[in-house]
Amino acid sequence: MKRYTAILLVFSLLVQALGSISVLTCYKLNKALITEYFCVNKAKPALRCEGNAI
Repeated sequence: MKRYTAILLVFSLLVQALGSISVLTCYKLNKALITEYFCVNKAKPALRCEGNAI
């Protein structure tokens, strides 16, 4: 029983870590699209929005 609990906990930690990595990877792959649709300062290219919404 302890072995299954340990495996479940390790698996849960791996899923959590991979979830964070997948969000960052998705952002990097879609950075141009995010910049195009969500950039607030499109009229001021000197500010280099690059996907930042704030």
